[in-house]
Amino acid sequence: MKGPDQLNIAAELKRKIIHLSCTVLPLLYFSFLNREQILVICSIICILFLVAEFLRFKNKFSSQLFERIFFPLLREEEKRIHITGATYLFISVTVAFFIFEKEIAIPAVLILTVADSFAAIVGKMTDSAKFFDKSLAGSATFFMISLGILFLFLSNIGWLSLLVAFIITIIEALPVPINDNIMITLSTGILLSILL
Repeated sequence: MKGPDQLNIAAELKRKIIHLSCTVLPLLYFSFLNREQILVICSIICILFLVAEFLRFKNKFSSQLFERIFFPLLREEEKRIHITGATYLFISVTVAFFIFEKEIAIPAVLILTVADSFAAIVGKMTDSAKFFDKSLAGSATFFMISLGILFLFLSNIGWLSLLVAFIITIIEALPVPINDNIMITLSTGILLSILL
């Protein structure tokens, strides 16, 4: 029988697989789609998630269906009153593609979908010291992957990638009341907008 820690790790892995699957959106934007096309796709997904969130609090059948499908993946606060991390994720991606230039929006979203996902998995699977509100191992993972994404997509800012990755890592680890999925993407986008 699985212990509570194993169950937490399994749930986190499932959550982050969903998170990682959203990487297809910035990659489509990078490779094939223009800004208008990616915004239409993201906006539709965003609206569907928001409608589902509304219905789960207003309609008994929708609430039961939502619970049956998604409750094993949700954190306790998401079950009670908060909208889910997935909804915040799609809001964040849509806003990033809307307000930031393509060269900024793509790495900002990839840091959210890739760096944050692997940081959470490593943080759950290791018993490391704390770094603010997160694990040191998870934060180190977040920093290294963020740095790699910045070097890959924004080689023109050179060593400043180190500074951006460091600042975003601090922001991600701080115990702030704003959802991580919103904070990471917007912070990255604003920092890169200032530097580019």
